[in-house]
Amino acid sequence: MTSKTKKMLFIGAGAFVLVLVILGGSAGATESGYLGTGGGGRRRREERESPAPSPLVEPGRVVVFFGHDSKDISYASRQAVTTFVMTNPEASYAVEGHSSSDGSRSYNLDLSRERAARVADIIETAGIGEDQLLVTGAGIDEPMGDNSTPDGRALNRRVEVVRVEGEE
Repeated sequence: MTSKTKKMLFIGAGAFVLVLVILGGSAGATESGYLGTGGGGRRRREERESPAPSPLVEPGRVVVFFGHDSKDISYASRQAVTTFVMTNPEASYAVEGHSSSDGSRSYNLDLSRERAARVADIIETAGIGEDQLLVTGAGIDEPMGDNSTPDGRALNRRVEVVRVEGEE
């Protein structure tokens, strides 16, 4: 191997290490054994959060669930909400967001409101008027599950859509 080839290999390896350092720095401290929990909390890697449950559809309401520290709505949840509201498009609906207790109270209140607003957008896209919706966020105040377990926290990261008029 020539000295020019050795220099190129060394420079190539250095660039690779630099890319790994940059990517690792933007990945959110996962190498240290902690995952971000939004709002400043930290959770050990061994305590990974449970995935979001499937939507729950009951007479008069639908409940959709979210991933940890997420406002993203799954396709199945979008479909469940749209199908639910289109069964009675003249009704009014309460859209209430909730969160687990990870992070600060104010962060979780904002997150629950943002989740509710995302679901309300889906409902409006389906043709339900904004004047038919009451959109609120409850934050951590009305848990469905036990916040001390990953499965319980997964149940608390939700939006409930409840028909309040014109029930069948």
